[in-house]
Amino acid sequence: MQADKLHANRNVWPIFISYRRSYATRKIAVWLKDELERETIEATTGQIFSLYVFVDAAESHQSDFQANLVPHLQHSRALIVLADEGSAAKKTGAPVDYLYEELDWWAAERRKTPPIILQMDSKSASLLVAEPKFENWRKINFIDCFWEKWPSEPDAGKMERDQLLRQLRVSIRNYGQVIHLDEVRRLKRRALVAGTLALVAAVAFVIAGIYWAKASGAAI
Repeated sequence: MQADKLHANRNVWPIFISYRRSYATRKIAVWLKDELERETIEATTGQIFSLYVFVDAAESHQSDFQANLVPHLQHSRALIVLADEGSAAKKTGAPVDYLYEELDWWAAERRKTPPIILQMDSKSASLLVAEPKFENWRKINFIDCFWEKWPSEPDAGKMERDQLLRQLRVSIRNYGQVIHLDEVRRLKRRALVAGTLALVAAVAFVIAGIYWAKASGAAI
């Protein structure tokens, strides 16, 4: 779905999943998309929102970060990061590291709302936030996503999956409300500015009309 269409739908909260591509992370990302989109989110205001989860595994390869990914990030109410060994450090020598482009954007533009970090092992999430630019993310609680254990421990695995989804929905609601309210305030400010400019233009038009009328009368 295009980002501009999502922005136009006020009853949908877009969510962005950021991860280093691998078989495991892609599988988890698609599973999260399917599960999270099954249920709505109720904000503290009582408003009900559907979720649309953006996963690049479901999209064609994007070669232009600014044109294709930034619009989705701008409209997203939460960023979910899959922290595994591959994501723990930025790629060296690669022309573009899309994962860290996404993380850098969020760190710069969403200072009040850290990402929701799912730790897929015991150390990768801590290594990821060790980056100086992600210093503000070190205080957040990581959510366990030890997916490798789930098949070997069916009962415990189901409980962990259910708990993971519950924690995710709570975090999405809490962080999403902050971004949603910020956007509402921003739109109100824009509307106020637009209304003020329209009023000024109308007054200027009336004054110009009066001046023109007087000038025409004087000429006669």
